[in-house]
Amino acid sequence: MEINYITVTLIAAAVVIAAIVFMTRKPRGFSKLATIAATITSIGGILLYGYAFSHLMTNPLLAVIRTVYAVIGVFVGKDELAVISSVHPFEQMGWQIVHWLIQLLGLFATASAAISVFGRSTLTRLKMFLMKNRELDIVYGTGEDALAFGYHLLDRNSRRMVLFVGGNAAKTVERYDCVHRSDTAAMNVSSGFLKRIGVQPGTKKVNLYALDPDPMKNLSYARKIQKALEKDQILKSQASLVCLAYEPDYGGLFETDSPYGYGSLHIFDIPSMNARLLLQAFPPYKYVSFDEKGLAKNDFRVMIVGFGETGQAALTNLVANGQFEGGHFHAAVFAPDCECASGPFREAHREMFEQYDIEMHAADGRSAEASAYLRQHGKDLQQIIVSTGDAVLNREILQTYDYLFVHEDYSPDMLILHRGQLSYWKGENESMEVSNIYKEEILSNDSLDRTAKIINHSYCRNDKTPDENWAECPGFSRMSSRASADFMEAYLKIAGRSFDDVKDGNWELEPELLENMAKTEHLRWCAFQWANGYSKMPDEVWQSRAEQYRKETEAGVQSRIRITKDDQHGLHGCLIPWEELDELSERESRATGSEVDYKQRDRDNILAVPELVKALDKAGYKPQ
Repeated sequence: MEINYITVTLIAAAVVIAAIVFMTRKPRGFSKLATIAATITSIGGILLYGYAFSHLMTNPLLAVIRTVYAVIGVFVGKDELAVISSVHPFEQMGWQIVHWLIQLLGLFATASAAISVFGRSTLTRLKMFLMKNRELDIVYGTGEDALAFGYHLLDRNSRRMVLFVGGNAAKTVERYDCVHRSDTAAMNVSSGFLKRIGVQPGTKKVNLYALDPDPMKNLSYARKIQKALEKDQILKSQASLVCLAYEPDYGGLFETDSPYGYGSLHIFDIPSMNARLLLQAFPPYKYVSFDEKGLAKNDFRVMIVGFGETGQAALTNLVANGQFEGGHFHAAVFAPDCECASGPFREAHREMFEQYDIEMHAADGRSAEASAYLRQHGKDLQQIIVSTGDAVLNREILQTYDYLFVHEDYSPDMLILHRGQLSYWKGENESMEVSNIYKEEILSNDSLDRTAKIINHSYCRNDKTPDENWAECPGFSRMSSRASADFMEAYLKIAGRSFDDVKDGNWELEPELLENMAKTEHLRWCAFQWANGYSKMPDEVWQSRAEQYRKETEAGVQSRIRITKDDQHGLHGCLIPWEELDELSERESRATGSEVDYKQRDRDNILAVPELVKALDKAGYKPQ
């Protein structure tokens, strides 16, 4: 008897605890499951009690009323087994088990409804307690993209906990194994907030994804969390930040000498990330052929429809990655408001528009002007990028282009950039998503910037780790390292080598091939500078800076002037043709007394490719 009691007690306890955990976690499909339970309870109760009371009651009307009363009672925990057990076959054990199962399903349906209506606050606290030992992801923001990203995190690892903060998404979040909080403690990160959600020194890791559409809100909330991390002495190895904001705007907001706070930091904006996804999947070099001397055998031509922030980011990134010795870059932009809406952008990138063949058309992508351009240049186009900001209009434009190319034996790649997504137009009103920034593998600082970190680390040449150097790297330098990283595989193609070839030491370049690749490197570097607002330094400015350098040196002062580079005013003396670099090198060598050879620096960047390839291979990098 004692053994039977213990067995029953343990099994019952396990079932009750499992039911509590299941109901508090409310996995996807929970509401549907509750509906099914209520349906089975209703049908089963009617069949069982209807049969029993039709035999027990002599009056049919009373039998119906008694049956309805009994079925309703199932949902509030009342049972009629004592009454119906005298009716065959309810005296049998099997039918009694069926009866109790229906009772349990009815209680489950009632409990789920009560949880949804009355128990949200209590259940939130219970969920937090039950999931305290899991890795924690805090998603600040409850817009459509933020919610989708949080659910994506759960799909990748069911052992993690996702806490949504802000907005009014409790009902939506309830369907998933995650928690929503918008109370004062969560929004203002009140004292003890981290401890209450299970974040303590030396325990689990916490990842903050600040994804509200308002970048300033993201920066503000991320700073609040950082202060709490520092106050609670949470080591940097325990915390990371991914924040939707414009990288130059954060101004070192999270940089600190404290051992506490964020150990990993990734600031991003949607247009720039969209452009990077474009370059990773459809880089210009893949559309260009090269001869054995490293010269491009064809040009790169792109048409951009829509010129908001995303279209502008696509253009600047394509300019910076579409320059090859022997070839030319061409871009045509079509947007009805391009003349008025892009004024500040064009002024900030005045040199870029002067240096490259960029046509601006104040016309709709469906206009006769756009159709005429496609008729004339469609055969030479490698890409058409549509980014109007309106998903319906994007599709309408591409449907129009389908019609234009239907009888041709050529068609450029037609791509859509919209709300953080890159899609490939397959034709016949169908597109295929290629990539989406709201995925952990994209937003993770450790994946998208891995190559850029290693390149930056190679420049630093110190005892710090790539991550440590990256954390200290200024915003513009990060952008420069990313630009170099995005172009690395282009050099492998130009040289006719594979990643494994270079890893194994096959990087012996013929002198003419090396020289042309160095020229391409100079073209790439100039394009990056122009695409980011730099201009050629006037000779008189260069002379003035050289004179100031000379005076400081003669006075015994350690001059901090870099004669050829003026970051404050966005000027650089090396923004000149390759043929003029020798003369500049000689002038600077005379002015500084140190040997300067700018052409050799470009050659050295090409010769350093094997070192970078080996470092990337060691870090687990796999080529596209």
